[in-house]
Amino acid sequence: MYKGYTVQPDLYDILLRFRTFKYVITSDIEKMYRQVRINPKHTYLHNILWREKPCEKLQCIELLTVTYGTNCAPYLATRVLKELAVINQKTFPLASNALLSQCYVDDILCGQDSYENLVELHRQLMQLCKLGNFHLHKWCSNSNSLLNNINHSHKSDISQENYDIKVDGISNKVLGIFWNPNLDVFSISLPIPSEEKQVTKREVLSKITQMFDPLGLIGPVIVIGKLMMQEIWKTKIDWDDFLEEDILINWKSYIHDMALLKSLKIPRFILLADKPISLELHGFSDASQKAYGACVYIRASYPNEKVSCFLITSKSRVAPIREITIPRLELCGAHLLSTLITKVRSVLIERLSFDSVNLWTDSEIVLAWLHSYPSRFQVFVSNRISQIQTLTQDCKWRYVSSKENPADLLSRGISPA
Repeated sequence: MYKGYTVQPDLYDILLRFRTFKYVITSDIEKMYRQVRINPKHTYLHNILWREKPCEKLQCIELLTVTYGTNCAPYLATRVLKELAVINQKTFPLASNALLSQCYVDDILCGQDSYENLVELHRQLMQLCKLGNFHLHKWCSNSNSLLNNINHSHKSDISQENYDIKVDGISNKVLGIFWNPNLDVFSISLPIPSEEKQVTKREVLSKITQMFDPLGLIGPVIVIGKLMMQEIWKTKIDWDDFLEEDILINWKSYIHDMALLKSLKIPRFILLADKPISLELHGFSDASQKAYGACVYIRASYPNEKVSCFLITSKSRVAPIREITIPRLELCGAHLLSTLITKVRSVLIERLSFDSVNLWTDSEIVLAWLHSYPSRFQVFVSNRISQIQTLTQDCKWRYVSSKENPADLLSRGISPA
């Protein structure tokens, strides 16, 4: 069957916008696929063989709704949900926007900047989804008032028992990241330390992939794991071979220390309660012989002279095994920052307006390159300079000392301890 194309927005985009709302709610569409009927002309192609007991004859059963597990199911279900949002955009503007931009398959993560609008958003979501016979459950919010109103409301034509509310706020997972709605903070999914005395290359890769951190909130810690994986590749052992003794000791120490991050709490909301009078984006890049990275912060000023600064996102790359000069790696870091800042701005443009965008590097060579004509240099340098200049033509590149550069942590990595 034709798989279809991607309809929903990127998971990264949804999580990034989710951090810009003062009040947020999350919900899940119950049995989403089963609510979508297949075109009657095509149901004859959608059959299963079934029998209640081994002694009975096989029956050919024609399925009338989208079936979970088929390659086209995600596309069909999300495309129907998108169509529902589009055709009812004028009647339910808040809910329609939430389904179009803040819905990943059957998970909805959305919000508003005022409690009144949040209540209206919830009402519209319920009514809009009801039109498509989609039932929303597993409600969660950082507003207890909203949850209490949902739990005790008798105004809706939907009975109270149709609501499934999560109010404990202990371990609610949103698109792979743990979110505590009571404290309104994120925590990161961490691998469980292995009890085995010996570890294989396959097990190391498995543990690293368990560190799901799409926004790069613990990037400096994860880059250590990436560097260890690179060291293992250099030994040229097979997937199921045991690690060498020195690498094994470092790996076990690293995984053991990861447990310390369980207490790490990262604010979801990247602003303060008050409405800011100015917003700035600050991006930083750095490189070492081992890795290079980039991070983006939002700086906000408020009428009461308060200033807030929060990490939005970060990315890191391990340096190639083939040796590259530090200036070229610094240029790779600046290029990574230019793509990252472009992505952040494109995602947040509907939510936030920035007064200035400042990009910082501690490499004076890179700054000189960026103020030169790309054609003067060799292909490697020329291509990256050209791309950086194109992506950041309305940004200001500035110098920052290595000691004050937060991206330095991404280029070298830090231990959880």
